Amino acid sequence: MKNNYFQMILEQAEFCKQAAVAFNAYISDFDPEKLRDQTKEMHEIEHSADMATHEISLKLDKEFIAPIDREDILSLTQCIDDVIDTIEDVFTKLYIYNVTKLRKEILEYGKLIIDGTSKLCEICEEFENFKKSNTLDKLAVELNTIEEDGDRIYFLGIRRLFTQSDVTLEEQLKWKSIIEALDNCLDCCEQASDMMQRIILKNT
Repeated sequence: MKNNYFQMILEQAEFCKQAAVAFNAYISDFDPEKLRDQTKEMHEIEHSADMATHEISLKLDKEFIAPIDREDILSLTQCIDDVIDTIEDVFTKLYIYNVTKLRKEILEYGKLIIDGTSKLCEICEEFENFKKSNTLDKLAVELNTIEEDGDRIYFLGIRRLFTQSDVTLEEQLKWKSIIEALDNCLDCCEQASDMMQRIILKNT
């Protein structure tokens, strides 16, 4: 049976969206008492994504002819895996830093990360038809816009953090780390999209 790596890449991206939706649900109804269990749930999603990445690698090892270079497929799957790792990283930070109240930037990022991972799924779904697609460039630009929206939240959020007189140095350092991790989620989405663009240029 022929392996459809494009479908497997899409399934991997869908785990990212699943993690983003779960993350947004957790923070929308934030309860510090539930963080430990929610962190475990998030890790289970990340573990399933890791297994999907591992399966792609195993199949490539046995593949005689892949639709695109093996190295490119592996690089792309790693880029996508980085997305879900960064989402889990944010949630882990909320737990280990013992966060009891969220800043507004966290809620703003929650929806934006859903938008970013959803757009990444659209790009992955279209990727199989890259030689004929008329929409991949448009989708990539839309993802770039989402990432730029994240940059705006980042810059305004960090400035607000360091201009509030009632925020301690400990709180500043803690929240700076969390906000940077949130912004990294969207950066990783864009990096996965950029990787697909490079693969397309190489194969057309």
